[in-house]
Amino acid sequence: NLGGLLIHLNEFEQALTNLEKAIRLDENYAEAWANKGLCMAELGNFDDAFSCFERAVEADSNYWKVWLMRGQIYLELNRPREALASLTKVDTFLLSHPQLWNLKIQGWLQLGNLKEALWVCERGLNYFPDNPELHHKKIAVIELLQDDDLLLETIEEAINRLPNLPEFHLARGLWYSRHNFAKEAESSFTRTTELSPQNATAWRFKGEMLYKLEQFEDALSAYETSVQLHPGNSIGWQGVGICKIRLHQFPEALS
Repeated sequence: NLGGLLIHLNEFEQALTNLEKAIRLDENYAEAWANKGLCMAELGNFDDAFSCFERAVEADSNYWKVWLMRGQIYLELNRPREALASLTKVDTFLLSHPQLWNLKIQGWLQLGNLKEALWVCERGLNYFPDNPELHHKKIAVIELLQDDDLLLETIEEAINRLPNLPEFHLARGLWYSRHNFAKEAESSFTRTTELSPQNATAWRFKGEMLYKLEQFEDALSAYETSVQLHPGNSIGWQGVGICKIRLHQFPEALS
């Protein structure tokens, strides 16, 4: 409907006017009540938003999207217990919705329950094994758990499922770099730059690893690419200078 379209365009006040017209025509229009609640929340009127959500449920108790909306708003208000209670209602209607799992993970993270957050990540990935956000969330949770072996295993899982997403190769490179596996790290950063040639950070990390491997000309090339892409990268410029010193290009190094 037009109200939903206006919401997607972030025209919340116009959407609200349209939705109120729709509700006057049909007071049991659950989707209109839910979208009105979403508009109210975006405009900062949270009490009115939750009242609209209640009216949506009264109009159609099977309209599961309203529980997702409620859960999302509760999370934005940092009320994770109420969020998770709302999101649990969605289980009754639709387990296989990616946003459900992402919101549940966020709720458990807000509560500080990392083990439960990890369990939700794994369950969500059972439904959506190729969902990038769920892989990102699982990696983030394991980083918080500080389980390094499991972290690498999880990054590898993400790469196996989504081999063309550069961020997972970058994450693997950072893991190898932290553990002083320069050759493996450089390989991962190289793959990142192949998939994302404009990624200045990946080029800089590649330069760092090549420098550690004493491949100074290649390191210099990587650093120079990094600073061309991001001229304000002071660490990249420092890398350029150090490589030029190693290559006995002293005047250029000083510049």
